[in-house]
Amino acid sequence: MPYMFKIVNSGDGAVGKTSFLKRFTSGVFVEQSQSTIGTGFFTKSVKLENLDHADLTIWDFGGQGRFRDILRDFIIGAYGALLLFDITRYQSFSNLREWITLLRSKEEDYELPILLLGTKCDLADVREVFPEDIDKFVEDNNLIGYFETSSKTGINIEESVKFLVQYIFNHNKGITQHRSVY
Repeated sequence: MPYMFKIVNSGDGAVGKTSFLKRFTSGVFVEQSQSTIGTGFFTKSVKLENLDHADLTIWDFGGQGRFRDILRDFIIGAYGALLLFDITRYQSFSNLREWITLLRSKEEDYELPILLLGTKCDLADVREVFPEDIDKFVEDNNLIGYFETSSKTGINIEESVKFLVQYIFNHNKGITQHRSVY
């Protein structure tokens, strides 16, 4: 029987959240993507160590301020979160604390595991956010880890999501098979 995991995907607008999920679920990169209006979701089954497989439903949220309030409702029942920023836009990094506050605002028995993802690592020559700042941020905010990703090249797309799901499975004793993902 598969395990079912609900995960939320968050971060500022235009950091590449939807491109990341399209690459993860279908292996496709779309050069020009439209901004997500409200919410959407993507599904994929993955195989992990100690698991036959896990069925993932990853909720994708528009990063504009007007959509942040609806994120609170969708966090309920989530096992983990992907938090994305664009390594070429410092502002997207400086807004991460607001996203963490929002992601951790749900009233559950455990702190939601958050994995930080720096997108667009294929553009590292124009990066505005540097590893030493990122490492300190991850530690200061009790995040479970950090990956630099590229939806264009596929770098760390599959690996980062599998890392989050394996972390959830290893650290959450209350996981049951077939838990609702909505």
